[in-house]
Amino acid sequence: MNNLIFYFLLLGLIWTSCLKRESFPDTPVISLREERYLGDSAYIALDFTDGNGDFGLSDGEFDGENYDCSKYYNVFMKYYELNQGVWELYDLDPCVDENYVPFYYRVPYAEPTGQNKTQKGFVEVQIGNWVVNTGRDTCRFEIYIVDRTLNKSNTIYSRTLVKPE
Repeated sequence: MNNLIFYFLLLGLIWTSCLKRESFPDTPVISLREERYLGDSAYIALDFTDGNGDFGLSDGEFDGENYDCSKYYNVFMKYYELNQGVWELYDLDPCVDENYVPFYYRVPYAEPTGQNKTQKGFVEVQIGNWVVNTGRDTCRFEIYIVDRTLNKSNTIYSRTLVKPE
């Protein structure tokens, strides 16, 4: 009986050691999961992977007396407008002018458990007012994320949007 239990345990150990562990690059990778626009509000969902598991910011990190605007955010949505066939950045960087309402967001850190520290998940962003009144009618977002060690992900773009009137 003890031999039978031993063989089942050994078989279980061999089986679990053969399971393929997911592996991702240390630099985050994002893709667009979903985007919805209703009037001047929007919802954007991103899928992401991070091989070293350091995407997200802890409470108080780069906040208060440790405030560093360039590290305070980790989801960046840069706003572009179409001007005579050319996409132009409309700079709304809160690190340049604190009066700007940014399309920058802060995702909390969720520490991976176990031996495999990779992260795979999704981020949802709710935008209260994405319409910037500049006189132009067409815009889009350039989107990327940055992990705790300042590795910047690939860049993706929202669909081309015609602003509501």
